[in-house]
Amino acid sequence: MQFLLFGLMIFILFSLLLALSMALIPKLTGVPFSAIAGINEHSTPGIINAAILFQFISALSIFALPA
Repeated sequence: MQFLLFGLMIFILFSLLLALSMALIPKLTGVPFSAIAGINEHSTPGIINAAILFQFISALSIFALPA
């Protein structure tokens, strides 16, 4: 039962922070989310920094917050 609750907590935290980051990262960095999703080796440093910020928030919501 505790494992089920732990999995539910991870899912809820990940979903919440994913939704928040998809709304806040374009406002903070000025980079549209479609540019972050289509990142490649020719992307500008601003797009790369926004993608790193998005990856940080995603990893934080999956690994650090539930612990």
